[in-house]
Amino acid sequence: MANKMLLTKEFAQRAEPDPKRNLEFRDSEVKGFGLYVSPKGHKAWFFRQNPYGYTQLGSIKEKGVAKARREAAAMKDQIRAGRNPFEELKRAKRELTRAATETKPTLLEAWNRYEQEVVSTKSDSHRRNASGSMRRNFLSKFGNRAPNEITRKEFLAFREAHERARPAEMRHMKSYIVSFYKWMAESASYMDFVGEIPHLGQVKAPQNIRTRKLTQQSHIQALWKALDGLQPRVGALAVKFLILSNRRGIEVRRMTPQQIDFDRRLWEIPADQNKSGREIRQPLTPKMMAIIQEAIGNRPSGYVFSTTQGERMVALGSKMTNAMVAAANIPHISFHDIRRTISTGMEELGVPHRVISLTAGHFSAGIEEHYRQAERRPQQEMLNAYLQWEKFVGA
Repeated sequence: MANKMLLTKEFAQRAEPDPKRNLEFRDSEVKGFGLYVSPKGHKAWFFRQNPYGYTQLGSIKEKGVAKARREAAAMKDQIRAGRNPFEELKRAKRELTRAATETKPTLLEAWNRYEQEVVSTKSDSHRRNASGSMRRNFLSKFGNRAPNEITRKEFLAFREAHERARPAEMRHMKSYIVSFYKWMAESASYMDFVGEIPHLGQVKAPQNIRTRKLTQQSHIQALWKALDGLQPRVGALAVKFLILSNRRGIEVRRMTPQQIDFDRRLWEIPADQNKSGREIRQPLTPKMMAIIQEAIGNRPSGYVFSTTQGERMVALGSKMTNAMVAAANIPHISFHDIRRTISTGMEELGVPHRVISLTAGHFSAGIEEHYRQAERRPQQEMLNAYLQWEKFVGA
């Protein structure tokens, strides 16, 4: 049975919780008004009037006892007048919820903006795969809802359904969804509507490990020579730079003259334009510098590798891939296979693994520490590795 007394602010602050049960302290002045204390220490004012209902009037931190008592007394007056204040409160809350829902941004609206600001900066294949998968599967189901309206149970059900039907695609979709939510959580327009980053659990699907690469020196040299006869010339130059540098295709395509220190022979890749999320200073060999100079010509700005005088970055797609493979008469490879070819080839030449990782832009904790302690030595090590590789390629 609840205790009855004249409730005060001091008493509410001193009231100790019972770890095994909820406590209620009834007010002696207004019948039905009281103090609620949870086992975890949450304290709130309440008003109960049977058989009409029960409601909390606010925590003791946000509302004083005098104001809460007046609200309880007003509700008693409404009951005497034949009204049900509990139902009226429920209706008001429903109206507020509906109004808030109507102003919440939908996932589809947020994704449209995310595509423009983030997805558009990725590679052609990433843009195609991310937009296709998300619009076809995720947004078709949840697109009209606000980001924080999807429950964890719904996320798990979505993952389970798609990992059965399309396991490989679901693995990518999990990454797309998490990245999308992280972006919303950091955006001023959406952070209030996210709640938490969704947890989709582990995708139970076999992962295809890609191992395709060129292993014969004759094939690698044939590819290098074949690029001399391919058009557009600037596309062939971009591929040549890829073969020598071991960098990602999108990083090479985004290169501008402003990123090149021609005197020190350095390529400075901004943190927001590479996967590592850190600014990278890439040493350039004389051969790499010659390729850059030929691609730029006399242009002071724009993209280095461009068929439109720097206005747009060069396109490197399946057309170029098929042409270079046919011209070199080698097994089919993709541009990502070229990176695997370079890393494997450097390893065969005896280049240390951490140096190969630096050329590829892969940063583990150990490599980060090595790079943090010194900058000149890692760059010299990379430069030596590039010169070894160029000799092997026949550049």
